[in-house]
Amino acid sequence: MFIGLAIALFAVDHLFSLDLREKYYQNLFFILGIGFNTLFFLAGVPTQIPSLAKYADYPKGLKIFTQYVLIPLMGIYLLILLSYELKIIIDWELPKGIVSNLIIGYAFFGILSLLLIFPIRSQEGHTWIQLFSRFFYFTMVPLLVLLGLATYKRINYYGITELRYFLLVLACWLTFITVYFLVSKGQHIKLIPLSLCLCTLFAIYGPQSASSISKNSQIARLKRLMPQSDRAANMEKGSIIRYLVNHHGLTALQSFTKRDLTALEHHFNQENDTLASYMLDKQKLDTAFALLSVDPNQSYQNTKSYSVSTSNAGVTDVKGWNYLVLLDNYQRERKVMIGKDSMTITMGDDNRHLDIQIGKNHMAIKLDSIIGAIDKAYEHKQLVSQKGGENHYYYPQEKMQFMKTIGSYTIGVFVTDITIYSYFTHSKETTNSSFRATILLK
Repeated sequence: MFIGLAIALFAVDHLFSLDLREKYYQNLFFILGIGFNTLFFLAGVPTQIPSLAKYADYPKGLKIFTQYVLIPLMGIYLLILLSYELKIIIDWELPKGIVSNLIIGYAFFGILSLLLIFPIRSQEGHTWIQLFSRFFYFTMVPLLVLLGLATYKRINYYGITELRYFLLVLACWLTFITVYFLVSKGQHIKLIPLSLCLCTLFAIYGPQSASSISKNSQIARLKRLMPQSDRAANMEKGSIIRYLVNHHGLTALQSFTKRDLTALEHHFNQENDTLASYMLDKQKLDTAFALLSVDPNQSYQNTKSYSVSTSNAGVTDVKGWNYLVLLDNYQRERKVMIGKDSMTITMGDDNRHLDIQIGKNHMAIKLDSIIGAIDKAYEHKQLVSQKGGENHYYYPQEKMQFMKTIGSYTIGVFVTDITIYSYFTHSKETTNSSFRATILLK
């Protein structure tokens, strides 16, 4: 109904040039989703509610869907998650943030499966349902440990935001449900929607709500960071200011300035009601950075980006060589014929090494030493700037080349251009690169 009416609304808008705003489509969605959908569902509820208890027919399609779609899908999730948990134990490192989404997905499919097949759990020939229920909650135990570690990592690094708060509440709720169904003999499934409803109300209303807790958490982080002036702290400060202004308004920063931010935000909203929303948000952000004396340009992840090339880039002396192959940074793999031999050049995923194979012979060329030397020269301001090019420099050709022997071939790898860029994560600088090269063979 929404799609059909939205198309009708779109047609009326364009046919009669009404210039309808996005909110009309949003209002249509909520009217249908909350109003019509609810009335449509309630219309199917019988007048005598107890009569529902006598309805014993179970849809065969629902059983097939649960048994052959949802449960196998859970198995795939479980295999991925347990393999990743084993990797974490071997490498002894904290899990990546994405693992929390997979665990929530596994729990969602598992609980949904159990609820869908609950009415036939006691019927003859369905003893597997009881076994599946116990198996599911047992497998949740190691995954909840993994979820707790992933949640701790995100909150420890970045503090609490609304999404991390909801993740924390979901983790606590899943732990409660898992313990209940492993320990309790009654196992009343009414507890699942009831407890989830209470957790939802807890998370969206009151001083302990997601909005209040996340706001206070980020304000506390900003207070700790304000006295610091290093590059990592400036990046974190900018990120927090953007979050607070975009999610909680200018007034969230009131404790950092004597200026009346309530009146200032009211002024912005009243005087600039004709501006596009993104322009209004930009004005508020600019004001926030100015009031707190934080440089917005130092608050982005990218900390530096520059490129170097040889003084003779574009010209290659091929005297004494038999073959020439050009390699651009966008070419992940290149296959050519060198005489009667096939040659495959593969660019590494990190853009820092090449794998070259001629026939059955294979070799790897790493550029770490070149990149390290260039970056060191850049930091010590020893690179020669190119005229008319910002952050473009020259570097000697003899320091950007390799000579290797592979089988009966001598290979010369002449790097002509390298772009190096760095960014900060958790106070750690990570350097990446991309390059172009000329490969000569004889």
